[in-house]
Amino acid sequence: VNRRRGPGTTFAIAGALRQNTTVAVIAQAYDAAGSRWWQLDDFTWVSAPLVIANGRCEAVPLRTNN
Repeated sequence: VNRRRGPGTTFAIAGALRQNTTVAVIAQAYDAAGSRWWQLDDFTWVSAPLVIANGRCEAVPLRTNN
């Protein structure tokens, strides 16, 4: 899964998240189409539908200024 510089496919690719990798999520945001994105602890973003999220996802802070 591509890591992006911001929450959306219009942002530059910043690397990849390999299968079976566990990372911490620090925020969430929605792109213009309404798709959810997770911000990782290295400040890159991944598309939420492409990963498996565990834990209390409703407690992850929502970022509205991307």
